[in-house]
Amino acid sequence: MCWYAKHAPDEIDAELIKSYENRVSEAYGSLMSAIAMTASLSLSAYNDLNPHLTALYALEERVGIASRRILTERDAATAELRTCAQEAEMMRDQLPGLLHDAMKLAEA
Repeated sequence: MCWYAKHAPDEIDAELIKSYENRVSEAYGSLMSAIAMTASLSLSAYNDLNPHLTALYALEERVGIASRRILTERDAATAELRTCAQEAEMMRDQLPGLLHDAMKLAEA
């Protein structure tokens, strides 16, 4: 959704929003499984990752809210999605290091 806000905002419509919501809903199952597996293997690794997961959930919530606002407040919603895109990119770039650190904790 954020990509569309940056590169093709006019393509965001009710169908794209619904598709995004469906993909996120499906992804949550995989994420919850990975979180449960991480916690079962190493509670310290899970605890280390938990603040980052909380930030991810908060960002996804903002994306979901902004996506819904597209239909009524397109300019403001698009601006929020672009901000979310920058934050998502920073999270993506930090992820390898976070996972590396979590695995080190799991080994200890």
